Amino acid sequence: MLDTFTKIETNFIYPDGTVLDVFRKQTKEGNYVLTDLGALFFWKNSAIPLSCNPLTQEFLSSLGIQLWGDLFFTKYQENPTAENIDAFCEGLIKIANLMYVSSEDRQHLQNVTDYVYREMSQQ
Repeated sequence: MLDTFTKIETNFIYPDGTVLDVFRKQTKEGNYVLTDLGALFFWKNSAIPLSCNPLTQEFLSSLGIQLWGDLFFTKYQENPTAENIDAFCEGLIKIANLMYVSSEDRQHLQNVTDYVYREMSQQ
């Protein structure tokens, strides 16, 4: 499956410093798809049910990103430009940040201030 995609190396990184790469493929219909090939879920090893959460679905929709299984993707009618690729990567970083904060002590994390205070007190 991977051989049908073109890897696009980017300057974007996940919150842990891992480089974010995206993959492009032309569909049979002549459209193009950009995807992370599941890398975001692999990076976080996440079990967060993103597809079940209506707010998350609205968030993804606002970014123009869709979720299919564990693949984030977006479709273009023409070959995606650098601007399209940047927008997709920025969307993935926003999702990664949301997943990172959502997975950190969901029951006790009331707001960002509580999170920062807890992190500072552990040092």
